[in-house]
Amino acid sequence: PWKWRHLKSVIVPSVQSPPSMLKLHDFCNRAIPTAYATIKGFEVMRALRKGQARPWCLQPGIRGEVRLVERAFGIGPSALTEAMGMLNHHFAAAA
Repeated sequence: PWKWRHLKSVIVPSVQSPPSMLKLHDFCNRAIPTAYATIKGFEVMRALRKGQARPWCLQPGIRGEVRLVERAFGIGPSALTEAMGMLNHHFAAAA
């Protein structure tokens, strides 16, 4: 948790010298995506805990929750890709 005294030590020197401005730029480039991912993670976990994410879970149990988290962070296949794969598997088994 960054407090004003931490940011002040980064921002104030940036007015005086260009190298400090580069430090501030690097800090912002790392901090903003990390903060976005953290907030998104909190929102996904809260939705899972409250049961609000159940309609989007294509598989029951923990596997469905894992797939939901993968899709939320863009590290897994999309919901449409998974649904088509499940349908193809179902129809192949029925035939």
